[in-house]
Amino acid sequence: MIKNISLTRRKRIIKVLTLLLLAGVGTGCKKEMKDPKPAEARALFENTCKLTRSYIDSIKIAKDTAMLHQLITNFEERIDNLNMSSAPDIDYSLTEGENDTIMQLLDRLSAARAERLKALASKTDSITTPSESKTE
Repeated sequence: MIKNISLTRRKRIIKVLTLLLLAGVGTGCKKEMKDPKPAEARALFENTCKLTRSYIDSIKIAKDTAMLHQLITNFEERIDNLNMSSAPDIDYSLTEGENDTIMQLLDRLSAARAERLKALASKTDSITTPSESKTE
C-alpha cells in the first residue's frame, strides 16, 4: 500500500503525523498551572501587618532622632528579610484588599515618622535669633 502512494503525498502524511505527535507530546508534558499557595500569601500578609504595626507604635514613642533613625533602619531590614524568606512572587497571590491594607499601613508608618521628626525637631530648636530676643 505504501508503494502505491506518491513521494509528495508520503511527505505530507509524515508532516501531518509529526505535527500530531508533537502536539500530543506538547499537551502531555504540560504541567497543571497551580495557584501559588494562598496560605503562604496570607501568612506573608499577616506578618507584614504585624511587623508594620509594631514599628508604627515604636516610632510614635521614639525618644530622639537617633532612635527614630535606628527604628526605620531596623524596619527596612526586617521587612526585607520577611519578603526574602517567602517564596518568589508569592506577593502576587495577595488580594487587592490585602495590598490596600499594606499600603495604608505603610502610609501610617510614613506619617508617624514625619510627625515624630517634626515633634523632635521642635524640642531641639531652643536657640533664639537676635530678632526674637527682646532687649529693652
